[in-house]
Amino acid sequence: MTDQPGKTESVLAAEAGATNISTKLLERISVRVSVELGSTTMRLRDLLALEEGGVVELASNFDEPLSIYANGALLGRGEVVKSGDRFGIRFTEISDAEERLRSSEGA
Repeated sequence: MTDQPGKTESVLAAEAGATNISTKLLERISVRVSVELGSTTMRLRDLLALEEGGVVELASNFDEPLSIYANGALLGRGEVVKSGDRFGIRFTEISDAEERLRSSEGA
């Protein structure tokens, strides 16, 4: 007996199998992960006047967690760490799935 009226056990099993296959295919997709250090607004003349060694002050504070995005959708926040000779990011919070979906709709 099924909990869903009108659906036989074989239909439910086929749907579950399709979902499992879909999930496996989705897990293979590559996404671009990026970390936003900060942003600011500048006048074009100031931007054009920049030279090597010039500093652009960002609107975010030094100790604020950085935003982490997957294909433009907010994934969470974190802090910069050293990973061998490279930068890494340690997640300090991960957005809930609903927030990630809302974020991806605007991306």
